[in-house]
Amino acid sequence: MLLGDMLAALGDETEAASTLMALGDLKLMVALDGAAHRAGETTASYAVRAVRRFADQADDDAWLDLMGALERADDPAAACLGRMLAWSLRRDGEPATRRCNHTAVSRGE
Repeated sequence: MLLGDMLAALGDETEAASTLMALGDLKLMVALDGAAHRAGETTASYAVRAVRRFADQADDDAWLDLMGALERADDPAAACLGRMLAWSLRRDGEPATRRCNHTAVSRGE
């Protein structure tokens, strides 16, 4: 599926659910559901807003990371959508998508 088709599918709740499930990332799906619930939105509307936020606010490092992921991906559209969503979740402070800071953990922070 092309990225444009994936993004268009997010506009319909039923299509969005199958598009997001097709990413094959259960952890991401659970994080999206949780973030959407906390924001008082559907998962689809949260996902659309998350992609827009990436396009509007991502810095050069985030775009570089996205480009690297696209080069390595078997399915570039899915990789792009997944990276955009994960970036937005991290920005929203979603704990399920944060990377562990092993140094802080070992110091008891």
